[in-house]
Amino acid sequence: MMNLKFELKKEETTNFEEAVRKAAEFLKRENNFCFLCHKNLDGDTIGASFALHYALKGLNKNSIVKTFENEFSEKFSFVYPEEEKSKDENFKVEHYVTVDVADFKLLEDEFHNKEFSLCIDHHKTNNINAKLKCVDFTKAASCEIVYHILKELNLNFTKKIADCLYLGISTDTGCFKYENTTAKTHIIAADLILNGANHTYINYVMFDKKSKERLSLEKEIIENLEYYYEEKCVMVFVTNEILKKAGVLKKEQDSIAHIASCVDFAVIAITAVEVLDGFKISVRTKKNCDANCFCKRLGGGGHKRAAGCLIKGDIEFARKTLLKNLKEEFSF
Repeated sequence: MMNLKFELKKEETTNFEEAVRKAAEFLKRENNFCFLCHKNLDGDTIGASFALHYALKGLNKNSIVKTFENEFSEKFSFVYPEEEKSKDENFKVEHYVTVDVADFKLLEDEFHNKEFSLCIDHHKTNNINAKLKCVDFTKAASCEIVYHILKELNLNFTKKIADCLYLGISTDTGCFKYENTTAKTHIIAADLILNGANHTYINYVMFDKKSKERLSLEKEIIENLEYYYEEKCVMVFVTNEILKKAGVLKKEQDSIAHIASCVDFAVIAITAVEVLDGFKISVRTKKNCDANCFCKRLGGGGHKRAAGCLIKGDIEFARKTLLKNLKEEFSF
C-alpha cells in the first residue's frame, strides 16, 4: 500500500503566519488557560476549544473549556474528557481565550468585562478586543486556525485532537460542501484522518443520524415553507407549536437551516425558530447574496453564505421585518 504524506505549502498571508507564531509562543510560554465557547454550541467552537485543551495537557499545562451556561451536547460527547464532561480544575485562571467567538455578546455576562489574552476566530465580523488576535476569515473554520497553531508548536496529534479538529472543519463546511471549503481544507482533513480522526463516525453523527422526532420536525418544516419575490426567497417559521408537535428536544434542533436551503431555485433561505423573546434567524445564501451583510442590518452577522441574527417580536413582525430588509438589501 502506498504511503501518502500530505503537506501544506507555506501560507501566503504573512500576517496570518505571524499571528499563528505569536499565538503558539503565547500558549507555550504561559499557563492556566480558560477557553471560552460561544452561545449555541456548535462543532467548531467545541472542537477547537477541546483540541487546544488536550494539546496543552500534553505540554503539562492547566486549562479548562467553558461553554455557555455549562452547556454540553451528547452529540459532541466523543470530544469530551472521558472521565467527566465538565470539571472545575484546581487552578486559578490567568488567561481567557475566546475560540470561534465573533462577538462578546455570545459569551455569558460574567465574561463581558474580562480581559482576553487571545482571540482565535474565522468570522469576518469579529469584534473581540484581545491582547493577541489570530483571526482569518478566509479559513473554513476556527479548527483550521487551531490546526496551524498546533503545527507551529510541533505537537504530535493524538486521535482525540484529530477528532476535535475534524469535527469543527466538517461541520463548518457542511461536510465539505460549502463554498468556504478549499483545497487546503481537504489537505488538513486528510492529515487529521491520517492521525486517527474517525471521519466516518463523525460525519454520520453530525449529518445523517436522526431520531423519528427529528424526521417529524423536518416534515413540518417542508410543509410550512413560504416563497417570496418570485420564489427567489424561501422562508420558514419554526414555531413553538411546530416544535411541540414534532416532540423534538433542543439537541435535535441543530442544523435545521439547511432544509430550506435545499430548494434549488431559491437564492436565499431563511429559517426562523421561535425563542423566548422572538425568533432566532438563520440565513443561507447562494450566488451573489451575502448572508452576513443581510444579517448585519438586523444586528447579527456571520459569513457570506451563512449568518444569523435575532428579531424580537411576534411572527407577523418578524415576517414583515425580514421581507422589508430583503427587498432593501437585494432589490427584490
